[in-house]
Parts: sequence; structure tokens; C-alpha cells
Amino acid sequence: MAMDLKLSTNLKMSQKLVMTPMLQQAIKLLPLARLELAQQVRQEITENPILEEILEEDELQDESDSDKPEDTSEPKENFEVADEKDKGDEHTLENPDMDWDTYFQDNIDRGSSAENYTERPALELAHKKELSLQEHLLEQLHLSVDSDREIFIGSCIIGNINNDGYLSANINEIEIISNTNETEILSVLKLIQGLEPLGVGSRSLKECLMIQAQADDKCTPLVLKLIENYLDRLEERYLTKVSSELKVRVEAIIEAIKKIKGYNPKPGQTFSSEQIDYVVPDIFVVKTENGYDVTLNDEGIPRLRISPYY
Repeated sequence: MAMDLKLSTNLKMSQKLVMTPMLQQAIKLLPLARLELAQQVRQEITENPILEEILEEDELQDESDSDKPEDTSEPKENFEVADEKDKGDEHTLENPDMDWDTYFQDNIDRGSSAENYTERPALELAHKKELSLQEHLLEQLHLSVDSDREIFIGSCIIGNINNDGYLSANINEIEIISNTNETEILSVLKLIQGLEPLGVGSRSLKECLMIQAQADDKCTPLVLKLIENYLDRLEERYLTKVSSELKVRVEAIIEAIKKIKGYNPKPGQTFSSEQIDYVVPDIFVVKTENGYDVTLNDEGIPRLRISPYY
């Protein structure tokens, strides 16, 4: 049986999805949140030498360059300077009696003077580790007392001060740790409470605010009374009753409350090393006359460009 071979042209329609590199990249990047996208972009900058980040300085430089008018004139001054230089060289060669020692001494590079180095900060001071609250208090304690016993008791107290600046252990626990009596502990504790930041080592909010108020020259007796007896009743709904009990005007109590708010309820937080993570939105939703506008928050996401080197 013979096989017939023949050529023919047929039309066929079909649909298929072609995953181009751009489409693959879009599928990979679109589901990412703002923080993940910023991390991905920074990773690409690190791995791909062709890419570089556009900084604010670069944008300002580009704007300033674009604003400058183009200089189409010929640089005549350069030629004139060159001519004068050539004339000077000819004059030097034509003058055989020239003082060559003076000529070379005037053109020697003197380098940097010793004063330039003395003005610079020491290398070990270029990077200084921030002190913790405990280290800061121990430094002040060593400058305030001479007794080794008091320094030891103070170290036991400072070791039990939390990041907010409050004493987390009671006096009995410190007695056991330091093997001392209550009188000595309270004496050293009072000294520590007067160190910087003021109010550190307090056992309650009332004690913390009272220490700061007593050290304030502008503090009034009304402020001390409110801290001592009415600290839990300084809300607006209690002001009229507190005013009648103290026989003072409500306005005076409001001014005293403003003074109390100026004190630091957590004096140790100024030395806290804990990192604060802020919540940053991925999008902004703004209400308008026609409804709502949704915009992406691209702040903090690096802007890329191809490096001019390539």
C-alpha cells in the first residue's frame, strides 16, 4: 500500500498565556505589602549593580542643572591664562639670575599643619555607645558617695530599677540581696531618687511626681496637695468637688493640673534602648465630594534608576 505525501496550509486559532519577564515580576510584586516591597527593592539594589537609588540630593542637583542656562560662548579666559602662563615660563628661562631656591620653596606642598589634626575629635570618640539607665545611675552614684558599702547598696537598688525608672523590688527583697537593714537602704534610695533623671527609683507614681514637684522652685502648695491627696481624682468630673474641699477656684486647680502634667511619669524612658515600631499605612483613603479616593503610600520606598556608569 503506497503512502501519499502532500503539503497543505491550515489555519488554527488558539489562546495561551505567555509569562513574559515583566508579567512574572508584576505577579511577584503586586501582592507585597508596603514594607515587604521596600525590602524587596533594597535587596534588588544590593544584588543588581546596574540599579542605583535616586536620592534627594541627586534630584535637587538635577533640578539645579536643568535651571542653569547653557553656556555656548567659547572659553576665552582659559586661552588667555594659558598664554600668560607660557609668557611666565619664557621669562623664567630668559632670566638666568633667578633665585631657584626661593622658586622651589614657594612651590613646595606644605601638607597639613599640626593644628588641623588637633582640631579633629579623637578617633575613639567617633562612635560612642549610649549609656543605659543603670549605667547612667551608677556613674552618678560613684561621684556622689565615697563609701563602698553605700555603693554596694546603691548597686543592688539600681539593679532592680525597670526601664520606666521605678523600683521593681520591695525593701525586704533588697535587704536580703544586700544583707543590710531598712534604714541604710532608704538612705541610699533617697540619694538615688535625687539623681538624674529626677524621680528615678520611685515606688509609685505619687512618689515619682512628688519628688519632681519638691525639686521644682515654681511648684505651688496646691500642686503638692493635689499630688498627695487627689491624684486619682484629677479628672474633669471631680474638679468641682475637689474645688469645694480645698476651697479654691476650679481655674486654680486646672492650672495646677497643667503643672503636674509637665512632670515625667516615667523618668527612665529617656534612656530606654527598646526600639519603637510605628505603624505605617499602605494606602490612604480620603473622603471627597464624589466618594473616596484611594492612594498608595510610596513614602520610604526607594526610587530606582539605571546607573549612568552602564
